[in-house]
Amino acid sequence: MKYRLVRIGCGLILLGELLTARPLVLKLRVTSASYAMWKQGGRTGALQALLPHVGLHSARPLLPEALLRSALQRAQREKARGLLSSLDRLVLVEVPEAVDAVLLVRKLQRHPELEYAELLPERFLCGVPNDPLVTEQYALRLIKAFDAWDALPSEVAAVVVGVVDTGIDMEHPDLAGNIFVNSGEVGIDGNGRDKRSNGVDDDGNGFVDDWRGWDFAAGDGSRQDNDPSPGNAHGTHVAGIVGAMVNNAQGIAGIVPKVRLLAVKVAPDAPSASVVINSYQGVLYAAAMGAKVINCSWGGVGRSEAEHEIIQAAVALGSVVVAAAGNDGRRAPFYPAAYPEVLSVAATDSMDLKAWFSNYHETIDISAPGTDIFSAIPGGLYMRMSGTSMAAPMVAGVVALVRQKFPHYTPMQAMARVMMTADNIDQKQSWLAGLIGWGRVNAYRALTEEPLVACLVDSIIVADTDGDNFFDIGDTLRIWLKLHNVLEPIGGVSVDVFTPLVPSPEYIRRQLTVDTMAAGEQRLLPEPFLLRIASGTSDNAVMELRFTVRYRGKPIGRGWTTRVLRPVYRTLAANHIAVTFNSSGNIAFNDYPDN
Repeated sequence: MKYRLVRIGCGLILLGELLTARPLVLKLRVTSASYAMWKQGGRTGALQALLPHVGLHSARPLLPEALLRSALQRAQREKARGLLSSLDRLVLVEVPEAVDAVLLVRKLQRHPELEYAELLPERFLCGVPNDPLVTEQYALRLIKAFDAWDALPSEVAAVVVGVVDTGIDMEHPDLAGNIFVNSGEVGIDGNGRDKRSNGVDDDGNGFVDDWRGWDFAAGDGSRQDNDPSPGNAHGTHVAGIVGAMVNNAQGIAGIVPKVRLLAVKVAPDAPSASVVINSYQGVLYAAAMGAKVINCSWGGVGRSEAEHEIIQAAVALGSVVVAAAGNDGRRAPFYPAAYPEVLSVAATDSMDLKAWFSNYHETIDISAPGTDIFSAIPGGLYMRMSGTSMAAPMVAGVVALVRQKFPHYTPMQAMARVMMTADNIDQKQSWLAGLIGWGRVNAYRALTEEPLVACLVDSIIVADTDGDNFFDIGDTLRIWLKLHNVLEPIGGVSVDVFTPLVPSPEYIRRQLTVDTMAAGEQRLLPEPFLLRIASGTSDNAVMELRFTVRYRGKPIGRGWTTRVLRPVYRTLAANHIAVTFNSSGNIAFNDYPDN
């Protein structure tokens, strides 16, 4: 048994780590002989390339065949087939013996038949239950939802919002009328049977009888079925925030009056379960079913390449993915919220102050009320909860309104409109400027503000003039930015860079301008920013680089990255072998900051 030391609260305990409790995710290269054999064998059985490294093992698709088929059907309609074509090379590997999982992953990352290897990410719910006696929905007034309804054309069609969570109480009197129903799986079939229960995949999407969603974690989480009824109340509460029925003379009001809530269950049936299972399958299913917005009120630390690819696929299918920024109360990225394609949401209170539990970080895009939020729970009841789990569906609801009023918008354009119209709350907690997004969401401004511009930082490349990529005193950094003008045509855009590093570097070129950019245009800036590292910079100093895009003096885009300066180690790599030498003469391997 391998052991590792883990901190729990203020104490330390020893935990044995079995690979069976944390499977591996691999992506096989398209040229891999093992991939060809595995695919020929029906995408089942062991992978020949892994036998020398892991011994006997089981390998199965990360994404089931039915889900891939459903997603590809949607991809053909959205002309996004290319991005999804590689998802069948994602493999879930389980080894029935105790191993050092972290070491195994590092070995496999250099395997010539693999694009990457990683541990299956752990994801948890982001809600904090609280007092059930509050009867007021302060948040709807604060984000101006009622005013937004008046700005929404009366003839808009209902928008599908995927609630990838613990399931929804579909009989709740305040939700029943807004539950998504799959038209291809209802009615009577040619044999006179009810399509909802005839055991046939009537709509050909790969899921039998999924007439009102799907359960990817039935029972203890090991099965799947067509009943996404709730275990934990969390998902019903989230659904109520987005889409509780409006003007039905009872209960509460959701943010979106015309909505269809697609129930996608990714948690076990136990009422107290907080773990999320097969979340990546749930996200892709919701996108394949046509959800214009997908809410993910869950997450965890550590990025995952496989999860990121699936998020990108969901966006390519036309979905905006909204996710909670986490409840750890610290400055840290939280996934899937921190992926650049996801709208990351921090939580605030009724005074527009950051909620005490909410994470804060440069990867957060926007904030929303997340304390004492009153919403539905199973059994026709209501209670209040707090968490970024509650803030995320606030934003998801506003995104849904935007997609109703601007049906031609791409996912990125809908996200940009919501971010650019947020109310700036930085002055209330200036130390959080840039760490809780563009501000607190404002539904009315999101639907009405015109004209609106947004030019986002698409990518950042940092190199030094001598080309060794070890940044030392006196080195000049060359920083290239690529911009993406998301909304209206613009001219006279400026971009500047700032770092809070002490001592400050010498800014040789810290501002650049672009004359004009067409709507949708992506452009690499004509010159790089230039910064020279100052004397007195400490060893292993982390330099944070913040970029701001401005139009007529107003910020319309941001970018952020970090680099380690004066590292006290050097890594030499050749023929799939990498070794690190530090300043004390020790020899090891160090892949920071990549992992």
